[in-house]
Amino acid sequence: MEESRQDDGAAWETEAHQRCEEAVLGACLIDPNKWVIAAGLLTASDFYHHTYRTVFQAMEIVARRAPIDIVLVSAALRATPISPTVLSHLVDRVPWASNVEYYAKEVAAMAERRRIDITGRVLVSESRKGSPPGEIVDSAIQELQSARRDLPTYKLIMEAIAEYMQMETIEDLQIPTGTLALDRILGGYRRGSLYTIGATTSVGKSAFMLEQAVRHCENGGRAGFISLELTELELAERILSRFAGITAKDLLDIVATQPELISTEGNNEDRVSDAILAISQLNLHIAVAPTNAVQSVAALAERMATEEDLDFLCIDYVQLLTAGKQNQVENLTVVTRTLKGLAVRLDIPIMIGAQINRQIDARDNRGNKIFGRPQLSQLRGGGSIEQDSDVVLLMWRDVDTSDVRHIHVAKNRQGPTGDLDLQFVQKFGHFIDMN
Repeated sequence: MEESRQDDGAAWETEAHQRCEEAVLGACLIDPNKWVIAAGLLTASDFYHHTYRTVFQAMEIVARRAPIDIVLVSAALRATPISPTVLSHLVDRVPWASNVEYYAKEVAAMAERRRIDITGRVLVSESRKGSPPGEIVDSAIQELQSARRDLPTYKLIMEAIAEYMQMETIEDLQIPTGTLALDRILGGYRRGSLYTIGATTSVGKSAFMLEQAVRHCENGGRAGFISLELTELELAERILSRFAGITAKDLLDIVATQPELISTEGNNEDRVSDAILAISQLNLHIAVAPTNAVQSVAALAERMATEEDLDFLCIDYVQLLTAGKQNQVENLTVVTRTLKGLAVRLDIPIMIGAQINRQIDARDNRGNKIFGRPQLSQLRGGGSIEQDSDVVLLMWRDVDTSDVRHIHVAKNRQGPTGDLDLQFVQKFGHFIDMN
């Protein structure tokens, strides 16, 4: 779905398009100070007419060295097939330059609608060719995301200070983690921040994320959990086990048995009923990622957050996501940058799980594996996880048999780092503050 396909849209070649594009370029030639406005709202690809796209590119070349000037732009056009006489035409078409911002926004909006239209037509074409549906949808989502033109906003610093001072509670900026030891270090989860919990397989990072989502909901919040590993039924089983204090195996025995034959030994039936009642009070929404394409997952996350007014979101886990890049490092760079941007745009904290590279096995005198304290450099896939995350938590256990989970706050962009210990009741997927 390359950009060049925009030339297929003959229906978009209207007088309105031409007048708006002429107005932007003519205004910059009349008043060079208007260039910063046009350049801040547009790129060359936003221009439908090839001639005007080339003129804009010539202006970009000139602007790197000097103010926009008709003589200099004319000189820049000599290396192109476009006649410099077009500049005089542009100046004649625009008697004044005051409305350049309005026209630039119109050009941007037209370009966005054009890209959406082209994406729709290519989508239909690919579907008729028999391309795999998943690939078509992922490609369309990425194209539609790139078509969005969310113009940057700005404000006077005192406006931001006023908003800060008007916060009624600390929750307006950050929300409690639900884990006292973690709150003492982080102060809570900050809105718009990206949090990473890294661990090796089977240490409990998925359970920790689910626990954080549950605790947030128990405190009256609204959380979402998107999994790339577990099904909805597996997530339901984990949460039910956590609340009922019953192992997954015993839960399966209960649900697979006729109600009249359920043993009341240990009050398991009552515990399941009480757990279901407690869970029904949670504003927790779960989803299984439709594909592993980061744009697809981001689109799902944005829809969940918007429709359900979420204020906390977990995605498990980051190395399973792809951005379509062949190089693993480049792929993960796009993924983490996308998720950080999503947290900022939604203005909520997002927590992602991450695998860390296994260490060389060492064993104690009883034969148990010994695990050392992990480092940021062990995050699998390159340095973009550390770079784009506002906070990185690294979790490990000392030996296989230990139910203590050590957590090292290895990076905290807004405050101190530190360590804490939690007890992990693995059979119920539940974490307990040790103090």
